[in-house]
Amino acid sequence: MFIKQALYKILGVKNYLIVVSRLFFISYRLGWLKKDRTFDCHYFIKNLIRKGDHVIDIGANLGYYSRLFAKLVGRSGKVFSVEPVTLFRKILKINTSEFKNTTIIPYALGAEDNKSIEMGIPKSNKYLRHGLTRVLDIDEKEVFEFTFTEKMFTPVTLFGKFERCDYIKCDVEGYEIHIIPQLGFLLKPFHPIIQIEIEPVNRKQISNFLSSLSYSAFYLKDELLFPVGDHLDSIEGDLFFVPENKMKLIEPYLVN
Repeated sequence: MFIKQALYKILGVKNYLIVVSRLFFISYRLGWLKKDRTFDCHYFIKNLIRKGDHVIDIGANLGYYSRLFAKLVGRSGKVFSVEPVTLFRKILKINTSEFKNTTIIPYALGAEDNKSIEMGIPKSNKYLRHGLTRVLDIDEKEVFEFTFTEKMFTPVTLFGKFERCDYIKCDVEGYEIHIIPQLGFLLKPFHPIIQIEIEPVNRKQISNFLSSLSYSAFYLKDELLFPVGDHLDSIEGDLFFVPENKMKLIEPYLVN
C-alpha cells in the first residue's frame, strides 16, 4: 500500500500505471499472487479458454486479463479488448503490443451509439484506484480523482458482425446491467462462457436473464467451481455463467 502511494507521487499518473501493470505481470508469472484471492480468477481462466478461442474483454483497463487471454488463445485466436478511457488505453496498448491477435476497441458499451459519457476514478487518500473507474450518473455527487469524456456505442454496433465468440469477461463497476442484457445476439448463437463482476444490486436481474438462455451460475473457491444456488447475494468476486453445451469443459473443476 505504502509502496503504491510513493510510486504514484514520484512517477506521475502514466508512469505509475506502467510500473504497476508491469509489477502485476511479473508477480503473476512468478506465482506470487496465487495466495491472494483477488487474483484467483486470473489463474483459473487457463482452464476455460482454449487455443483458437475468440474472447471479448469488456472493461480491459490496463490489460491484466487481455494479456493473459492473448497468450491462452494463441496465434489462431482473437482477443477484443474494450477500453474507453484514453489514458488506460495507452497502457493497454503497451501491455498487449507483442500480441498480433489483440484488437483494442476504444469505446464504452451501453444503450446508445456515438454518445458522449463521463467516466471517473474515485478519489482516494491512498493511491490511484484505476480499477474502480466507472461511468458517472448525471447527478453524481462522489468526488473523483480524474474524470474523462469518452464515447459509447451499443454492443450490436461493435460486435454485430462477429462470427464467433467463446468467452466474455465483463468488469465495468456496475454498468453491466446496461450491457449484459444487450448481448443476446452473441449469446444465443455462440454460447460463450461469461465471467462477470456483478454489483449486488444487479445480480438477480442479470442471473435471471442468463438463466433464461440456459446458463448456469458458478463461483470460484479453492480452484473449484461451486453452483451459486441460493447464495447469489452473499458471494464475493466474479461469477461464471456456463451454457449447457459447455458444461463438459468445466466438469473437472466442479465441486463434488
